[in-house]
Amino acid sequence: MSQLVSVIIPTFKRSNFLADAIKSVNTQTFHNIEIIVVDDNTDIREIDKVKKVTKDWNNVKYFKNYRTKGACGARNTGILEAKGELIAFLDDDDIWLPDKLCLQVEYLNYYDDIALVSCQYMVKPLKGKAKKVNNSTKYLSRNDFFKGKCPATTSLMLTRKEVLISAGLFDENLPSFQDFDLWVRCLEYGKLIVVQEHLVEFVSHDNDRVSINLDKRLKGLNLLINKWEKEIKRNNSIKAFTSQYKSIAYLNNTKSITSTVYLKAIYFTVIYFLYNPTSKKSWRMIYYCFNKFINRKNK
Repeated sequence: MSQLVSVIIPTFKRSNFLADAIKSVNTQTFHNIEIIVVDDNTDIREIDKVKKVTKDWNNVKYFKNYRTKGACGARNTGILEAKGELIAFLDDDDIWLPDKLCLQVEYLNYYDDIALVSCQYMVKPLKGKAKKVNNSTKYLSRNDFFKGKCPATTSLMLTRKEVLISAGLFDENLPSFQDFDLWVRCLEYGKLIVVQEHLVEFVSHDNDRVSINLDKRLKGLNLLINKWEKEIKRNNSIKAFTSQYKSIAYLNNTKSITSTVYLKAIYFTVIYFLYNPTSKKSWRMIYYCFNKFINRKNK
């Protein structure tokens, strides 16, 4: 009998996406799965919609938070309720490709020194084709994280429950960057390996998401730096580390090329580029910033 994988799906105000996320789990080529949907809603209408979706699947366990705890608080609820030896996370608006769990479980069991397994991913707009995001790095260490390298979404990750418990779960006091913080702590128990196949579709939309909530991103970044300042300084410049994430945060919130937000995005993108002029990521950020300008100008 293969190991049981508990798939934790937190959901909040996105019941319209949830069915597709669950379906992508139930079409996996790996079959020993339990799905845990943690409902973080307080609105009765949303709660009813989530319950209706989950009742359509026999292997879905529904849990309701007694209050809104945020995505990572909901994930903690799921971890503690999980029966599986292995834990995978899926955001309610993302999609897994069929071989995602099969390949990741194989990697986790093959390598003795692995604590976390990630993978390549694609970005998919609500309308249009998914585009692959290529990251050639096969392994990530704690030092790599402090240099600004972190998997883009929790939907990529598979690990062991015992590692999550030992690491102390997600820090619910952080309004963002909770995944960065937890993965760093998990890396005390082994390495992170990235499966070099595109196994997740990150669905791009403008609904409520922490990744495009500027206030939460900036507050979380400041708290993260305070928490890990010594380690960041050993591997990076605080200014370089900060400029990378501020650039992305401001670009994700740009609605006008004349806005102060966009000007700040340009500023932090240039700062990051000056610290890392030879890295592919720097050039991608410059391209993203310029492309944002072109798209906004043409609207």
